[in-house]
Amino acid sequence: MASSERHTSRDAASNSLVIMICTLASRLLGIVKARAIATVFGATGIADVINFTFNIPNNFRKLFAEGALSSAYIPVFTASITKEEGGTTTSRSLLARMQGFQLLITIPLVLFTWIWREPIIVFLSDFSDPASIRLSSELLVYFMIFLGSISFAALYGGVLQSHGSFFTAAAAPLIFSLSVIGSVYLLSDRFGAYSMALGVIAGGTLQAIVTYLRLRRHGYTMLVSFNFANPEFKRVMKGWAPVTITAVIAIVTQQIAFYFASSLSEGTVTAFSNAIILWQAPYGIFYTAIATVFFPAMVSAFHRKAPEELGALISKGMLYIATFLIPAALVLTVLRNETTAVLLQSGRFNLGDTMETGRILIWFSIGMPIVAWYGFMQRVCFSTNKFTATLVVGIVVSVLDIFITWLGIRLEYGSPSL
Repeated sequence: MASSERHTSRDAASNSLVIMICTLASRLLGIVKARAIATVFGATGIADVINFTFNIPNNFRKLFAEGALSSAYIPVFTASITKEEGGTTTSRSLLARMQGFQLLITIPLVLFTWIWREPIIVFLSDFSDPASIRLSSELLVYFMIFLGSISFAALYGGVLQSHGSFFTAAAAPLIFSLSVIGSVYLLSDRFGAYSMALGVIAGGTLQAIVTYLRLRRHGYTMLVSFNFANPEFKRVMKGWAPVTITAVIAIVTQQIAFYFASSLSEGTVTAFSNAIILWQAPYGIFYTAIATVFFPAMVSAFHRKAPEELGALISKGMLYIATFLIPAALVLTVLRNETTAVLLQSGRFNLGDTMETGRILIWFSIGMPIVAWYGFMQRVCFSTNKFTATLVVGIVVSVLDIFITWLGIRLEYGSPSL
């Protein structure tokens, strides 16, 4: 038993390192992507429209891609593979149904967005300029198409993680970032803000293709099934319901934050978005790597009825988060303005924009380790089928978040309230 725990811990550590390296590259490219948008469009109304609109499908990703749905299906895929000792008969059948389910979600969602794109933007934003509303509504359709491709990429990546294969899923987002960066720099003169849309669609599609090609090596195919009378699929849906409610609450909370940002001075949405990007660099490198590797390992330990191994994984994961994220938070807090200036200050993005981003970033940085511990404990609950606890805590956290933001704006603290 002790030998098995040590082996699992070593595997988790080595896989976490692989994902950290890939995520580091991905986050750096994410910053380059933000710099490209800042350089080409500045902290202007157009940049605000791009950042605000792209946040909408990003929030839906929390439901249908790397968020709620993956938290529901990764445990089921991992349990199936564990029971079959690495076999894929059950998991192939489940993947076919998951692909059918994704199609049933994304196609109507894209059509709905296309038909009611402008009322959606009017409802979600505080934009008053008709040109901004029109541009945002047109971009929204393209960005929602991206949601479909990235949802399939996340599905394939989740199955790979269940097989203990992490590199491809971790490296594939690099393709997306490179596509967006190249598109913004090379096509913005001709297509303006729509260059972002072209890069997003191309990058998301390529990411899904690359991830699927790696999955084929495990014996999976593009077979699609709409026969949902399947016990494994029902287990996914049973887990997805409470996780989805939790994710919806988080989405509404963030969308309200962006609404509050759009009600403040011009450039606040971009400053808020850039602060999130800079905060997500260390957070994504360390927390995402740790959680991604430990999640299927904890699921496997739980289904093998190995409580000592599960406890060791939880302790190790919490320790890793403290080891990496507390120093990262301190550095980012102290050097927030310098970091923003070095990475983003260029072209139309000036010193004032840098300082505004730093005013928001300091609060994100201070809370980074706490957010990571909270997220990891959510994964622990998902691993052990304790979904209700995450829902209750999620409601409390979101209510406090919205109230504190509203109160800060009423007291005229401005962008730091976000």
